[in-house]
Amino acid sequence: MMRRRAFTLTEFLIAIIIVGIVGASVFAALYSFFESYGHTEDYATAREEIEGAFQDLSIVFSNVGLGMPNNRDDGGSFAVAFSANDNTPKASVMSLMGEKGAAWGGPVTVTTGELPGKAVKTLDGGYYSGSELYYAWAMPTGVLVSSDFGRRMKKPSTLSTLENYNVLSDDRGYWSGDSLHLKMIGGGAVPVSADGWVVFPSFGAPLWVRGNTVGHTAVSVAPGAHKKKVLLGGVLYGLEEVHRVRAARLRVASGNLIQELYETPPQDQPSHVRVLARNIVGTWFRFNPKDRILTFSLAARGVNATLPERASGVRPQGWPAGAPEIREGRNHRILVESMTWRIRN
Repeated sequence: MMRRRAFTLTEFLIAIIIVGIVGASVFAALYSFFESYGHTEDYATAREEIEGAFQDLSIVFSNVGLGMPNNRDDGGSFAVAFSANDNTPKASVMSLMGEKGAAWGGPVTVTTGELPGKAVKTLDGGYYSGSELYYAWAMPTGVLVSSDFGRRMKKPSTLSTLENYNVLSDDRGYWSGDSLHLKMIGGGAVPVSADGWVVFPSFGAPLWVRGNTVGHTAVSVAPGAHKKKVLLGGVLYGLEEVHRVRAARLRVASGNLIQELYETPPQDQPSHVRVLARNIVGTWFRFNPKDRILTFSLAARGVNATLPERASGVRPQGWPAGAPEIREGRNHRILVESMTWRIRN
């Protein structure tokens, strides 16, 4: 009879060691794979949130400041144009985006919090930099106006007491405080709400809507500017499209990038809020008023943001110098992306 030889203790221990080494290698490979997969998933989710927000904002930013004073005169003309007058009970948020005689502000106003107290009023390396942004843009209505404005254009000879009269007095047009009637092509009032604001791309000053009648919409050209002795206006033509003025504030709240929209007259308070991106840990805006360049840096976490924190102390790659400090955690990967727009108006 043949006798079967059993494993010796030494052979058994060697086998266990080999299995342990192979098992540890497989486990390490699997751990590395799943960790890498988690990081990739994090980055993909964060990138989706960021790029969705950038896409939404790009549509709006193309019309920021359209038909409005852009504050390039360093005189606060934007805020002055939307300032309150004797007929408006409340000033709009646009009137807080700057001040008379000051260079800061305009249709793009960088802040570190709520206006007016948190406005960034000084340049840092040629930029206004901060964690929040207020902006105003023109929304097309699809309505064209008739050339019958209820009065003829004229030289503003009676406005010679206004501060910047000498700069604009050679033009013929409609000026601060002038009252006009807007009619749609074919007759009828323009579909805009009383106490709201409208602009025309080529005009350069906002018109405050006093009210609507059956035949026309009554408006006044920047009435608050007239009260402050600042001359705004220009030449207004028929067949131009009416644009409504809208404003918004971008900021982070409860881990979300939110857009507070000022749409309902008198536009002194947000009418509603939109969430543009989730799992946001930081925002930073930089605006160069000379070149009209706006850069928005956005930092977002991915789907693993709820895992227990194990701080690594790593500053996310691409986070701008000078921005408030943010740090990655071992399980909290942060993606930073930036986008730049030229504010053409």
